Amino acid sequence: MIDDIEYEVTDTHLEARLLECSLIKRIQPIFNSQFKNDRKYVYLRVEDYNIHSALTINHDGDEDSFGPFRSMSILLELIDALKNLYPIRRLDGGYEFSYKVMPTRMDEEEFIDNRTSLLEILTDYNKLGVFMEALEKLMAEAAGQYKYETATYYRNLISYLKYVEGSIYNHRELYNKELVLKLETEYGYKLFLVYKGQIINIKSLNKLDNEPLEEFIEKSRRKSPLNMVDKDEKKNLDFINIIYSEIKSLPEENVIILD
Repeated sequence: MIDDIEYEVTDTHLEARLLECSLIKRIQPIFNSQFKNDRKYVYLRVEDYNIHSALTINHDGDEDSFGPFRSMSILLELIDALKNLYPIRRLDGGYEFSYKVMPTRMDEEEFIDNRTSLLEILTDYNKLGVFMEALEKLMAEAAGQYKYETATYYRNLISYLKYVEGSIYNHRELYNKELVLKLETEYGYKLFLVYKGQIINIKSLNKLDNEPLEEFIEKSRRKSPLNMVDKDEKKNLDFINIIYSEIKSLPEENVIILD
């Protein structure tokens, strides 16, 4: 039975979503799994010479680690699936590899070549695209030859890589740009300056014209980020996704990309 309800009014949908995320992380409601389990988010690590696995999962991001990712299970599937392609070698701007029903153990030289390829694929958006295009071509060839099990393998591997691509590069086109959001409120407008996943400054205005907008931008560039986004990388992931998903849902005239 509910004894009481507390509520908080926000001016914009963006602030409502950020507040919801913050409250879920703080209160940890029993029946709400979204946002509260950020301690379980993981990183994908490209290993130094390791005869057992070229990729591993860890909970603390370090050198040669990528993430954080929400889904450990997808990463485990990816790690397992890639073993059937190793070693992956760079060749003429692309990659050379072959599918093997049973994974083969790599010697140290093969491992180092494979490691270099993995690092390149995971750090370069275009190289990841080249690798995925090669897999798509092989999937089509396997299906055309009625090798449906092999085609399914490639299809699944591509889906795992698309998850990685989305997690690492989802907001890449906006992340390094200064953005001003112009959001309408009940009493006028609210301006937000966003940079690298953080809200730097907020200002409410009764009406919107060029002079207060320019003043807002100038003052914002002298400020440190507001505390609406947590500095913890795992907690930060959810806030960043909220901010940029909200930006992408806005009409173009509501978003100013600064030089």
